Amino acid sequence: MSKAKRPQRSAKLEKGLTFDQIREADDCPLEPFSVPEWDGLIYLQPMSCERMVSTANFINKKQKDASNEEYVQFLCEMCGECIVDEAGAKVFNGKEIEFLAGKNFGVVQRIGARILAMHGLTGEGMEEKKSG
Repeated sequence: MSKAKRPQRSAKLEKGLTFDQIREADDCPLEPFSVPEWDGLIYLQPMSCERMVSTANFINKKQKDASNEEYVQFLCEMCGECIVDEAGAKVFNGKEIEFLAGKNFGVVQRIGARILAMHGLTGEGMEEKKSG
């Protein structure tokens, strides 16, 4: 019985990454997002894996049964986690996220839909909640 040959790897990928290299890798590019209602531009940072789990759980299991208050809280928390400045620092921290609940729902929902799209999630569920 002959051994199967391993596929050739490119020289660039030959070397394994260390913990420090992975930690220092910039795998969260910022995406500029225009918000005319706020007279400017915000930056959206991709969600962490931890945040993605809670987002997917909300969308898949809880969203249809969520109250309007729970939905708005979810939307504001997701936006608050992902809206950053040009340097990647969060604009909203802790209690400041509650501030978003007082802003125009259509604007916050549009930002939320873009965040979901950045992660390959559809905004269909968000639209259902809006109209439902």
